[in-house]
Amino acid sequence: MSFKILCVFAGKENVFFLVMIDEIQYMTKYIYYDKAHQVLAPNLPGAYHGLVESKVAPMLVSGSF
Repeated sequence: MSFKILCVFAGKENVFFLVMIDEIQYMTKYIYYDKAHQVLAPNLPGAYHGLVESKVAPMLVSGSF
C-alpha cells in the first residue's frame, strides 16, 4: 500500500506524518478491485489495521454506520 511508504520514509529521514481518513466505511462502496468497476473491495478497510498503530506515521481513522 502507498501509506506504508510513509512509515519507511519517516524512519529513515527522522520526520513524522499523520494520515487522516474520515468515513472509512465508504471505501467499501466506492473502491473496486477491477477496472470495470464490477468487483467491490469489501475488506479494504481491514488492510489499514497494521498501519494505524505506527509510531512514526500514525493514522487517525473514523467512520460511522
